[in-house]
Amino acid sequence: MNSTQSTSSAAVSSSRRMFTTRELVIGGMFAALLAVISQLSIPMPSGVPITIQILGVALVGSVLGWRLGLFATITYILIGAVGLPVFANFSGGFSKLVGVTGGYIWSWPFLAAWQVFIHTLATKPEILFST
Repeated sequence: MNSTQSTSSAAVSSSRRMFTTRELVIGGMFAALLAVISQLSIPMPSGVPITIQILGVALVGSVLGWRLGLFATITYILIGAVGLPVFANFSGGFSKLVGVTGGYIWSWPFLAAWQVFIHTLATKPEILFST
């Protein structure tokens, strides 16, 4: 009976794919990369700075794939939400997520996942144009 329980638990754990330690470290490193990239900004009078963060988010999605790309961008957003100054111009806090730039920041996980689809179409166009 014990072997049956261990077999069933192994089947459950393999169907529910968890992050490995390596994937967690890579996701954290790309979240840190997003934090560094966001500091390269040009302040604007409207309150929304010009940054290259969107390039970083697209890079995260292309390099890591949808699953890890989502993890890295959500990790970055959560780190900024708790108050660490990782957003543009060394700002952070929940107020940035509900302020002027909030919608822009909330769209990043979707962009990271969407970038995988775009990258797949660019490398394998026969998926789109198959007859």
